[in-house]
Amino acid sequence: MSFTYEFPIATDVHKIRLRIGDTDSSDYLLEDEEIESFLEMFTSITRCVIQICYTLAFRISNNSYEQFQVDDIKVTKGRDMVKRYLDLAKTLEDAINSGIEVDEYPAIYFGGVYQTDLDTNGQSQIDGTIVNNPFNRGVLSTFSEDQNGQV
Repeated sequence: MSFTYEFPIATDVHKIRLRIGDTDSSDYLLEDEEIESFLEMFTSITRCVIQICYTLAFRISNNSYEQFQVDDIKVTKGRDMVKRYLDLAKTLEDAINSGIEVDEYPAIYFGGVYQTDLDTNGQSQIDGTIVNNPFNRGVLSTFSEDQNGQV
């Protein structure tokens, strides 16, 4: 039995770990092999996450709850975890039922222009399918300024 989690995310097991918050190697909830079993049973990562949330909620609810108190605040760790996993499962089920694609992850974009976009847009400007922006440097210079620099 094993635990793996690496960033950047490389495998479906790591994607699932990230979504359920099971990323701490010193206190993990599932073995890699258990997650792989869910991946064999279900067609999508989201459906795996939903079933894993139910499994973890059941597993945690069968164990004794860890209770502790700080000042006037009393916390029951297991009960809170069960609620969070059930809430996550319900949220994902609602998204699937409403037709939202939750297995797609947006790519992180840090700005700049892809070379293919630059080439395509450059060609489009040449053949006239893209109109150049009419606003450019110096566009406000047509307005007259008074002595105080006010337009």
